[in-house]
Amino acid sequence: SVRSWRAEDRRVVFHCMGGLGRAGTAGACCLVTEGVEPLEAMVRVRNARPGAIETRAQERFITSYPKA
Repeated sequence: SVRSWRAEDRRVVFHCMGGLGRAGTAGACCLVTEGVEPLEAMVRVRNARPGAIETRAQERFITSYPKA
């Protein structure tokens, strides 16, 4: 699972058709489950992949995602 790979300090890559919207949202949600605040998770994902998390709906989904 993604959580176990991250615990092993392995790299995890998410991808969707464009590699921005869905992939960025999934990556940010995984960070939130690790205890990262949603806004910080979005910043980290966008720093790694400029243009990621494309819509306000995706941002709202991440900010409402259950925390660890």
